[in-house]
Amino acid sequence: MRDLLEAAGFDVKEIDVYDMSHVHASADAAVRYAESSSFGNLLAHLPPALRPAARETLVRELAAIAASDGTITQEGRRMIAVASKPH
Repeated sequence: MRDLLEAAGFDVKEIDVYDMSHVHASADAAVRYAESSSFGNLLAHLPPALRPAARETLVRELAAIAASDGTITQEGRRMIAVASKPH
């Protein structure tokens, strides 16, 4: 990230990486979260007629790997970069 920002002419002040974990109550809740996090564009690359079946498949596949209580844990990392572009 630093190299990309510097190549674009930015002065990098700080780059931090944070581990994150989010527990979703169900497979459907995990898909709803992904939909809202993508501003409704999660399945936008598919023709509209295929989206409902694709969503059902996502929920079914996530449910198959859910914890015994039905929850889905999402692990990831978030990067926050602070940079400025000199005038």
